[in-house]
Amino acid sequence: MNPALPGLEKSTLVPEPSNNDFWLADAHYEWKNPLGSLILIGGYQEKASYIAYDGATQLGIQSLKIQLPLTQFGHTHGYNGELRLVSRPSDTFNWLAGISYVNHQEVFNVDLDVADLDNVPTILGLLGLKLPPGVAATTKLFDENATIRAPEEAVFFDASYRFFTDFKLSVGGRGYRNIINNNIDSEGLLLLPTGNVQSTAQNVQKADGFNPKVSLSYDLTKGAMLYATYSKGYRLGGPNLAPVTPFTTAKSFYNPDNVRNVEVGVKSRWWHGRLTAEVSAYDIGWNDIPLLVQDSAGLFKYLVNAGNARSKGVEGAFAIHPVSYITYRSAVSYGDGRLKNEFNPNNGRPPAEPGAQLPGAPDWTITNSLIGQWDWGTHEPSITLIHRYVGGSPSNISYPDVRVGNYNLLDARAGFKLDGFGITAFGKNITDTYARTAVNNGASPLTFLSPPRTLGIEVSYQFGQ
Repeated sequence: MNPALPGLEKSTLVPEPSNNDFWLADAHYEWKNPLGSLILIGGYQEKASYIAYDGATQLGIQSLKIQLPLTQFGHTHGYNGELRLVSRPSDTFNWLAGISYVNHQEVFNVDLDVADLDNVPTILGLLGLKLPPGVAATTKLFDENATIRAPEEAVFFDASYRFFTDFKLSVGGRGYRNIINNNIDSEGLLLLPTGNVQSTAQNVQKADGFNPKVSLSYDLTKGAMLYATYSKGYRLGGPNLAPVTPFTTAKSFYNPDNVRNVEVGVKSRWWHGRLTAEVSAYDIGWNDIPLLVQDSAGLFKYLVNAGNARSKGVEGAFAIHPVSYITYRSAVSYGDGRLKNEFNPNNGRPPAEPGAQLPGAPDWTITNSLIGQWDWGTHEPSITLIHRYVGGSPSNISYPDVRVGNYNLLDARAGFKLDGFGITAFGKNITDTYARTAVNNGASPLTFLSPPRTLGIEVSYQFGQ
C-alpha cells in the first residue's frame, strides 16, 4: 500500500496482472474505370486479452486469507472483405454499392480456483453448498470455455441527389444475414446446485434484415445547412461466461438488440471559417437493450436484455479561430436515457423502475480546448489546455444508488521544436481530481478512478530535417 495515496490503495491475496495484444493487417486496391472506381478492401484482425482478479475480495472474505484466483482470457481472430463500386464525383448525383463478408471466431475462458484443496469445504460452506458423496474434491470452482463463430453477409448502397439547387436527398441501406453459433462447456463445484459438476450449452442465433438510412438537407446560405436523418441499426447477441445455477442466477446468452434514430440539426460556417457551429437534437429508440448485471454471489457479471429504452438529447459544438495562432473549441451534450419498462435482474437486487436512468449515460458531458500554435521558424511552439466534464450516472442498472461520473478533469501540454528535436511538457489531471469512472459492485466494491495528477516530459526526434 502507498501511504502517499490514502484511501486509494488496494491489497489483494493474489496478483492481478493484465495484458492486451492486438494485431491488424489490411489491403486496399482501387481501379478507376468509366463508371467510377472499383474498390476492394480486405483485412485480418487478431486480439487477445488476459486479466486476473482476487476472487476473495469480490466475495468479501479476504479476512479468511484463502486465495481464490479468478482469471479471464479472450482471443478473437477473423477476416473481412468488401467490394464496392463508387460513382465519379458529381455536383448532382453520387452513388455507391457493394457487398461484404465478415467471419470471425472468438474463444473466451473464465476460471475460478481455490489455491488450496483443504479450503474447498470452507468455500462451499460460505456459498451454502456442500460436496455430495461420491464427488471427488477439486480446486476447480468454475471453469468455462465459450466458442463463438459469427459469419455475416451483407449488401449495401448509398445514393445522393441534389435538386432545386439547395436540397440534397440521401438514401441508403444495408441488408444483412447473420448466423451466430455459441458453444459453452462448463465444469466446477459451483455447478453443484444443478445436480452435476459439468454442463454443455449450445445456442444458434440467426438474423436477417435491412437497416435503412434517409437524410434530407437544405442549404440556408453558402455557410449554413439544415438537415434531418432517420436510420436504424442492429447488433449481435452472444454468450455470457457465468455459471447458470440457482445460486448465481445468471443467463447463458443474451439476444441481439436494435436501434432507430431520428436526428435534426444545423451546421454553419462563418467569417471564412474562423467560426464554425453546429447544433443537433436526437431521439433514439433502443429495443432489447443489453445491460450488465451482477449475480447474487457478487462474483460474475453478465449481460441480459432488459427491455426497451429511449434516449433524447441535444448536442452542440463550435470552434472559433480569431487569429492565426489561437483556436478554441467547445462541445456540449445533454442526454436523457431512460428505461421504458420495469426490469427485474433476479439477483437479489430491487427491480429497476420504468424511467430509471441508464447506466453509463450521463446527463451532461462538456469538452473545452484552447490551442495556441505559433509559426516561429522551425521552433513551432504550442500550448494546449483541455477541460472535460462528465455528469453523473448509475454504475449498474442493479445499483442505481451507486453513482459514477460528476467530475471535471484538466490537462495541459506545452512544447516546441529545436533542430529536429521535439520537447513537450505535459500534465494530466493537473488538479488531482478524484474522478470515479466505474464501480465493480459486490461484497467488497472496487472503485475505478482516473489516473491521479501525472506530470512528464516527452522528447522526440524527426529524421531528415
